[in-house]
Order: sequence, then structure tokens, then C-alpha cells
Amino acid sequence: MTHDVVEASALTTEVENALAWSKPFGDPSYLWDRLRIQYSSRLAMLSAQSQEARDLLSAIDGLTAADYRRVLGDPIVRVAIDRAVSFVKMNGDPYPESDLKSILRHALMSLDKEPGAPPLAEAVTVPLTLYAGRRWPWIWSEERVSDDPLGSVFRRLMDQQHSGLVLATPDQHAREMLAAGASLLDDLCPSLIDSAMSHVHLIVVVGANSPTRITSLTNPRIPGVFFLSPTVLADPWQAAEYLLHEALHVKFLDLENTHSLFSSDYDEVNSPRIRPHWNKVQAGGASEWPINRVLTVLQVYVCLALFFTITAARSSSLEVKYGPAYRNSAQQARSSLDRAHYLADQLNQHQEYLGFAGQLYVRWLESILGVLDPDQPLRGSYVHLLLDLYERQADEVRALVSGWVDQASPAGGNLDQQLRKIAREEIGMALALFSMTPRVDPAVADLRAQEKALRDLDASGGDASASGDRFLAVRTSILQSLRDLDPRFYMRPCPGRPGANLTVPGELVRAMVEDSSRQLDDLLKKASR
Repeated sequence: MTHDVVEASALTTEVENALAWSKPFGDPSYLWDRLRIQYSSRLAMLSAQSQEARDLLSAIDGLTAADYRRVLGDPIVRVAIDRAVSFVKMNGDPYPESDLKSILRHALMSLDKEPGAPPLAEAVTVPLTLYAGRRWPWIWSEERVSDDPLGSVFRRLMDQQHSGLVLATPDQHAREMLAAGASLLDDLCPSLIDSAMSHVHLIVVVGANSPTRITSLTNPRIPGVFFLSPTVLADPWQAAEYLLHEALHVKFLDLENTHSLFSSDYDEVNSPRIRPHWNKVQAGGASEWPINRVLTVLQVYVCLALFFTITAARSSSLEVKYGPAYRNSAQQARSSLDRAHYLADQLNQHQEYLGFAGQLYVRWLESILGVLDPDQPLRGSYVHLLLDLYERQADEVRALVSGWVDQASPAGGNLDQQLRKIAREEIGMALALFSMTPRVDPAVADLRAQEKALRDLDASGGDASASGDRFLAVRTSILQSLRDLDPRFYMRPCPGRPGANLTVPGELVRAMVEDSSRQLDDLLKKASR
């Protein structure tokens, strides 16, 4: 092992330990201590109305940390306490008294059971767990006893929150990939995944027949749980990424519940919206994020940057055991770092919406980014993030046209004509941009040639395959030329340019990428019908 590799390994270990164990934002034991205080207080609030709350409050004083997490960390127990307190103390929606009694009684009885399973897991007839020898995180199974009051409560909760998701027992392949993904994470970043997974009680692999399509999901109203589509369990590397990603979201919810991350008057509905430039633009602002989502995604990208950095260094030695990595890890590490820098910068511009702990949290994550990333992007830049979307959608088109044969109108439509139209529009925007800077003559000449080739296809009627190939050639040329330009160029004012909002070259790139993205998204949806 070379000196540089040893140094890099020591650096990633330092970063991993900081993210996993440092107080107040990393250490799960510290966060669980805060949750213990919080839920003791909530049970005390319910004690006047509930004998079961009084009994459970008395019983938890002498609990070990492990038993407390197993029982009071159970998602259905937490939901019952949270909603009952919301109704009693804050005029929230009524919570059925019969459900509260049943759940708290089960929690109390669970304290005396050895070896104990979490209350919601007790009715499972064939237990499935993520780690051998541990009772949680456990994996949802439909193989449950018939007398299952807590399971019934969980099903009703799912109907309220996610009626389009079907609860299912994961098949053998999904179970194998979950185990392999967990094992891979233990090989790559054991401290980080142990810290994050300490907050996860239940993993639900939803049925493939679910009317609502997801890749993965965490719901702040259902603490300790995340949901996965079986499609993200294709191989151990993908499974590992999604397990880490969602476990981090679950951990963040516990952090949010125990720290003043947001200002006292923060309201998600009225929060400023941040545009993540690497995502497709969706109607109604659905692609824009409120401050609280930006904060949780920031910590995910910092941790994914570490995960992919370690993966890039170690994937070749682990591929014998886990198969080939499904993504370019070095590229994903760079992308995660870039996104984290951008989100941190956006949060710094909206500090008034963060509480004291939230401001400290951003500074802490920025300090970790500073250690992990010696090649930080220019502050305030964003074109590189737009080009991420630009390249990914080109890959989607590449997958589409790879199945086309020589025909004038694929899939019974005019998709080839639409691709040529989008390519011509992109050439026009790119040429307008290149007119603002010298030393791009080769790029301009290439685009002029591409423009002529498109006219020839229009005149001849063309064919689908040629149109697809020409679109991709245009994209490749523009993408490379834009990446070759100095990032500072995109931030320079350009007075006198048409369009009041296109005051800097970067805004011209944004307009080109987002307009093309909308059109391509519509086109790709038509092609999939």
C-alpha cells in the first residue's frame, strides 16, 4: 500500500468517525438519550388521561439503553405517543383511545420478554432481520399471526399515509440483496452505517404491484421506518447505497426531533424554495425544496460523498465478493460533493430560517466537506449541476434510441422529429452563449456542421436511428464545450443581452437545459406508453 493510499484511508476514516460518533449531531447514543428525555416527557403529558402511560413511564426508568430503543423506539409505539400528545396538548387530530391503550400495553409487556422483539415485530411468524443475531432493524413480512392488533394499526397508518403502497414480504432475491448490501456497507463504512442504522427499526420492501411507484421513501410521520422498491435491490452495490441513503434520512428525523434545527416560527408551507439544478423541472414547483428538506438532503450528500469516495478506492478489491459496482464511483463522489456544496451555500443564504442548532449543523457539515474535498467548486456556481441533468437525460435518450431501427416514425409517433427540433433549439442557445466568449471557434464550427446535418435529415425525411444519433452527437458536442469553459465565465454579467432574466451566461445555460429537460421528459413519457 502506497503512502498516498494510506493517507487517503486515514482521512476517510477520520471523516467517517466524525459523521458517525461526534456529538451533538453524529453520536446515536447521545441522540437516543435526548429521545428518552423527550418521550418520558410526552408520557408524563398523557399520564393524567392514561393509566397505561403512567405504567409505562414508571417502567422505563430502569431500562437499559438497548431495551429502551427496542420498545420505545418501535415506530408504532412512537406514533401512538406522538399523536396522542398532539391531540391532548396541541389540538391535533383525535387519536383512538383504544389504539393508545392497546399499543402501550403491548409496549409494557414487551419489556419483560426475553429475548425481546420490538412490539410491532412480535406478531411475525418467520422473522426477517437485516443483521444475523439482531432483532432490529427487521424487515416487514406478511407472515403474521391472525391476532395482530399492532399490525392492524400499522396497516391503517399505511392507508392514511401511503394508500398507494402495498405491504409485502420481500422475495428471496430481495432478501439476499438486503443482506449483501448491509454486508457491503460493513466492509466499506462500518461506523457510518452502524450509527445511521441505529435509528432504523423497520425496513419495508413494498410490493411490485403497488399503484404508487417509488424508489425509496422516508415519512416524518412514521419514525424509524423506511420503504424501498424491489427495483433498487438489483445488486449489492445499489442495495448498499439505498440502505445508507434512507437510514440517514431516518437518523435526521431523530436529530430534528431533539435539536432546534429550525427557527421557532419556521413553516414548511411558507418556506423559501431551493431549486436543485440536477433535478428535472416539475410542474407546480414540485422539484423545488423547502429549507427542512434541503437540510436533510445536505447531510445525505455529505455521507454519500464519503461512501462513493471509499467505494472508488476499494471497489476493485470487493468486486470478487459483491460483483461489479453498478456506477462510476469517482464520478458519483464528485457529484455528491458538488451538490452538498451547493445546498450548504443555499442554506447559508437563508440562515434566518434555521435555529441555533441548525446553523451549527450546517457549519459542521461544511467543515467535514472542507476535509473531504480539496477541489471545491467556485462559490455561487451552478452550471456544473445543470450539466449533470443535461448528461443524465442524454443517457435516457441513448437508452431509448438504442432500440430504434431504420424507420421514419418510431412508436407510431413523431419522436424523431421532436428530437431534431430540440437539437436545433439547443444549437441556437449554445451559439448565442459562445458569442459571448472568444476561443470557441472549433465548437462553433462543429455546431454549424451539426446544424446542416439536421437540415439534411429534415429534407430527406430521415429515419429514427439517424435522428437519435444526431441528437446525441449535438448533446455530446455542447456538453464537452460547456465543461471546457472557465466556471467564472458563467457568473459574469452580460449587459445588453436579450431577456431581462438572462443577465449572466449561466442563466442562458439554465434556460437551455431546463427547457430541453421539459420537452425531453414529455417525449420520453410518450415513448414509454
